[in-house]
Amino acid sequence: NMTFKQSAYDKKDFLSILTDKQREMMTAAYRYGYYDIPKRISSEELSKKVKISKPTLIEHLRKAERRILTEILAGSPEMNR
Repeated sequence: NMTFKQSAYDKKDFLSILTDKQREMMTAAYRYGYYDIPKRISSEELSKKVKISKPTLIEHLRKAERRILTEILAGSPEMNR
């Protein structure tokens, strides 16, 4: 006998849940290697490339990361305890 269980994780286009500015900053951060290990670019250098202040860049990235993590973890049993 074989049984099937519904997956708790549904593939989703996570970029669609971000604001335009968050999406733009996340894409630039990824493209320039901000998320590489080791990083290929610092937040200061990245902020200059995208022509916004470093605090504003960091705020956009953190809010975007938070939205994506919230979506990923929403169905997680650990988050529903």
